[in-house]
Amino acid sequence: MVDRLRRDRRRSPYAGRREYSRDARELVDRCARLVDSGQAAVAVPVLRRAVGRMTAGLQYLDDSSGVIGDDLGAVMALYARACASAPPPARSLAGWLVKLAYDGPGWPDIVLADFASALGERGLGEIGRLVEQRGAGADPEADWWTWVATRLLREQLAQVSGDVGWYVDVLAEDLSGPDQYLKIVIVLRDTGRAGEALGWARSGLAEHATRPAAEPLRDAYVDLLLRFDDGQAAVAERQADFERGPTPEVFRALVETGARAGRAGLADWAVDTLRARAIRQPAAAANLVRVLLAEGRPGEAWQVGSAHVDTLTPSLLTGCWKSGRPKAIQATSSAITSVSSRPTCTPIPTTGTVTRRPRRCCRPCAPPTNSTATPTASPAT
Repeated sequence: MVDRLRRDRRRSPYAGRREYSRDARELVDRCARLVDSGQAAVAVPVLRRAVGRMTAGLQYLDDSSGVIGDDLGAVMALYARACASAPPPARSLAGWLVKLAYDGPGWPDIVLADFASALGERGLGEIGRLVEQRGAGADPEADWWTWVATRLLREQLAQVSGDVGWYVDVLAEDLSGPDQYLKIVIVLRDTGRAGEALGWARSGLAEHATRPAAEPLRDAYVDLLLRFDDGQAAVAERQADFERGPTPEVFRALVETGARAGRAGLADWAVDTLRARAIRQPAAAANLVRVLLAEGRPGEAWQVGSAHVDTLTPSLLTGCWKSGRPKAIQATSSAITSVSSRPTCTPIPTTGTVTRRPRRCCRPCAPPTNSTATPTASPAT
């Protein structure tokens, strides 16, 4: 069955994708039964070959849907579970993982925590030695992939070691994005060092406050502020975020934080802020309409939308119309729709003064009235 996962590079990348995925899932099912029945030693070499076949095969397959990539992830996860039950030689497993990280195409994801029990101290030490050997002096400008592989493996080695200080130091070597700050905040918070976590969260937001990826870090920062009973600072952070980007999601986070901090009136503050902004910048009316709809104030949303038709997208304008138009307009619109949807019929030309109803005319339609017409007999044929 593993041989079915070998991919011929001469084939079209679109041919046989469904069958390939089906074969991979069948392999996972069979090997899972082996592992569950105590025969993990039989499954280990099979799964390792399958990972190699699929890693190479994905280079010649179109996987824009991500389905086959998910199948490879399932094979890799099952291989880690099988290794935990029937560990292969630790140095061999360590060398294979390092080679896959440095020389592979970038997939599958390597999660050292899943292999930690199979590697043991000897295997983890071997990975550390190989990483230092291959990643020594790695320069992101000259060899970006070697630098990335080194950083990811060093982070995971520090994480599985349980040494929080080492893990934080490794993460702090690259603080180019809010995600690294978030990892530090989480590990410090979860190990009882909330004060340090708060400081790292504050520093991360000072560097990356305007980036969309900073929202999880901001959520963690606000939670820590509330934990330290600093509701005023938590609300101030949410208000500043709303002023930077007044989206419905940020609005909901503001109102929720206000409720947790015992602060009322934040919804009205947000609406007033957007009203003032819409006067200066008509484009802000779209966010005002969204916030009003999220707040359950469709009538006001309708009024704002009708005054800023040119700045609203068609979908937002339609939603505003359906939810917020006055009942009188709704009734009139329904009546117009009802009348316009009735079947109509066009009278056929008549001969003489006799007006005839078309044969297929619907019953509610009446013939045109002609008060001056006098019925006459049809001419004899």
